[in-house]
Amino acid sequence: MGLPLRQAAKIGAYVMKKHLSGGKYPLVLMLEPLFRCNLACAGCGKIDYPDEILNQRISVEDALTAVDECGAPVVSIAGGEPLLHREMPATTPQGLPTLAFYHPTMQETLLAAAEKAGG
Repeated sequence: MGLPLRQAAKIGAYVMKKHLSGGKYPLVLMLEPLFRCNLACAGCGKIDYPDEILNQRISVEDALTAVDECGAPVVSIAGGEPLLHREMPATTPQGLPTLAFYHPTMQETLLAAAEKAGG
């Protein structure tokens, strides 16, 4: 999948700046706000975990802290199904003002309901 020119230019500039300064640098923060999933896909081991593991969620404050500490230009919100997180609207681009680019990863089974709810 191609990137929009603006995004490619900003990420390219970030990589060049960090590369010239030397050392390692983050490129993508893979944020998983929860572990639970609403599907039971063949081959996925998530459904085998006990409920106390599946019900763990990170708070929006912890997510924002991770974004600020990491400094990566891209944040990918993944996990089980991000739309199952009760506070997901707070972890969208409007809720993450420091973000350069935001990439949610979801199954889209709950997307229609979230769009109707204004999420």
